[in-house]
Amino acid sequence: MKYALLQRTHPDAQLAAAQRHRDLFEGGEAFRARITDYLPKNEQEPDVVYKRRCARAHYLNYCARIVRWFAAALFGCPPVYRSEPEAPEWYARLKEDADGAGTDLDVVLRDAFARALVAGRAYVRVERPDPGDFTPASLADADRAGLRDVRLCPVPTEHVRHWRRNPDGSFAWVLEHQRREELIELDDATPTITETWTCWREDGTARRWEVAYKADRKPTATTDVPEVPAPAPFGALPLVELALPPELHLLRHIADAQIEHFRKRNALSWSIDRTCYAMPAFFLKNKKNPPVMGAGYYLLLGETEKVEWPAPPSAPFEVIQSITRELVQEIHRVVEQMALAVDNNAAAAVGRSGDSKDADSRATQIVLPAFGVHVREFAEKALDLVTLARGEALTWSVEGMDRYEGVDASTIVDVALASDPLAIPSVTHRREVFKAVSRAMLPHVREDVRAAIDQEIDAGVNAEDTRPDSTVPPPGGKTGPDSSVPPDGGDGDDPSIPPPPRVPREMRQ
Repeated sequence: MKYALLQRTHPDAQLAAAQRHRDLFEGGEAFRARITDYLPKNEQEPDVVYKRRCARAHYLNYCARIVRWFAAALFGCPPVYRSEPEAPEWYARLKEDADGAGTDLDVVLRDAFARALVAGRAYVRVERPDPGDFTPASLADADRAGLRDVRLCPVPTEHVRHWRRNPDGSFAWVLEHQRREELIELDDATPTITETWTCWREDGTARRWEVAYKADRKPTATTDVPEVPAPAPFGALPLVELALPPELHLLRHIADAQIEHFRKRNALSWSIDRTCYAMPAFFLKNKKNPPVMGAGYYLLLGETEKVEWPAPPSAPFEVIQSITRELVQEIHRVVEQMALAVDNNAAAAVGRSGDSKDADSRATQIVLPAFGVHVREFAEKALDLVTLARGEALTWSVEGMDRYEGVDASTIVDVALASDPLAIPSVTHRREVFKAVSRAMLPHVREDVRAAIDQEIDAGVNAEDTRPDSTVPPPGGKTGPDSSVPPDGGDGDDPSIPPPPRVPREMRQ
């Protein structure tokens, strides 16, 4: 295969945008290595001044904070994995160690979700151990040799550079590219670069090409790249994709605002360093004998002499400062804009009852479950592929990641206590209030534990309601012999006259 053919990329890969989003997320030295891409040179600016300005530039990373917050908030309601029939014990070990390095499956999914927020896409690869020359006689032999210990390995998004899709959106083939640079020998003048391309096909077959060369001897377009042995197939394309729609691709929305904030903030910092220091200007008759200034000295001016402290006007600095503050607000306002882009039916499925503390909380309640839909589908595809690689027949379903409260637990408890004096005559209302308080106080319990708590609340409230002395009181009244409302419903004198409406004491003016 010619080197130039392997170097081709899919138009949707958008490598330049992907690199920009990755730099904004990583920050630090990764951002500084390409700082000239984000801090342009001014017209007629001397090179020495531009280099000094780049060296002093600093980057405040809001993108990473927002991405990590979304990832942590989404998995605050963790996924629940179910299979039909019940999965063997081995899958419990997969849950604890999904990638062979001790990483929990939830962490693998969370990291893939974070990469998808940055690049719009994320991948994991299902890998089986290489059997070598060993051929197991049975599944038991394969288990004893560890040949069915399938792993989910994260794949950097930039490694998947070309592909072709079927009409249903699935991959017909995918080209994965890996590049490794290392110093083979200590006395080597330049490092050795090894590039590997693997073409995975939907039928499970694969082809692989690899070339190694010195850093100063890059292959030409016509260089033949030799083909090398590829991994053994297991009947399916081993890559699983988590693709977010454009309206949920976070960095797509905030990248420009983050770059503009970086430029304006550094323009303000550079202006302060260069001009925002006042210095005295003396108007003297004798320039050879200037006055002495400093601690312990005094200034003596003649009758016709004066001193001024010229300084740049503050208006431009105030304008830049206000722009930087507004850009920060725009970066964080993306949550509400993403919530508006979520499908109306999906938004309606999210609980909208109750007022949130602010617009951000309401938007979060819409966006997080929308993210959860894509992550659950991603997890199901990955587990189905693991099952196929192990030669088993299991059907997976992933639940959870759909309940996110926009109000903190203390607020819900306060509202529940405040509603008690109203004595709302509804057993169902009482049950739902108890459940809402329980969910707010225990937001991270598993779905099976949540179901058990709900059942216990239902049973407890129903049992209390069936007691002889626990009749639901009428609005404003109370049960038992101390009730101030006569049994006939009137005021005690004339049963035909209805009583006036009673207002709870807490609601009286």
